[in-house]
Amino acid sequence: SENGGALQYASERLRDDDAVVRAAVTCQGEALEHASERLRGDAAIVEMLLENIAPVQLLDEKTEVGNTPLHNAAYGGHIQVCEILLDALCDVQVDVNPKTGQKLDSAANAEGKKNNQVNASLTNIVCRNRFLSTPRDKAIEANQKAVIVLFDAWPGRLKRRNEINDALRDAHKKYFKDIGALKDTAWLRALVREAEHSGRPTVKPNLLHDAKQLLIRADG
Repeated sequence: SENGGALQYASERLRDDDAVVRAAVTCQGEALEHASERLRGDAAIVEMLLENIAPVQLLDEKTEVGNTPLHNAAYGGHIQVCEILLDALCDVQVDVNPKTGQKLDSAANAEGKKNNQVNASLTNIVCRNRFLSTPRDKAIEANQKAVIVLFDAWPGRLKRRNEINDALRDAHKKYFKDIGALKDTAWLRALVREAEHSGRPTVKPNLLHDAKQLLIRADG
């Protein structure tokens, strides 16, 4: 696809320019080179791109040597871009071979081969290129210590983010129709504060909004 080709080109350039990923699909007729130079260094462009493509496409978009956008962002030390890419995948589950950890294609699934559902952001960190290097390996190769720390911390951060999502979802389900039962709001306020300041991976906006509405009603 046009967007896919642009993403692949952008992926190859990511180690030099955070912005080129977004410019690739948002330049709207401008020359890609011009757009990427004009937007150079703006990690927000990456977020704009992910509004125009399916996040799961990040798993399949690779360069000729098998590098994903995360490989190139890790090598370049673009930690904000790494976080954005991982965040985009944190609600995507993929089928993987439980022995190799590799993503299974639809044909393999159709044949009924044994597989497990794994969070896509975690599989993307360990995705190997043609030289068997993962994004973490690329960060090590380039001595990008902050990126390595991010990758190592990501499973724990993702787990806590999902716990907050579940707690906020349960609160809305329990108190939406019976706000009077929400006597003590301190725990919910603490969760909301944590969600607002925890960074990436981000808590689902709709769950955060619903929790704030509960608090407003409880205070009223």
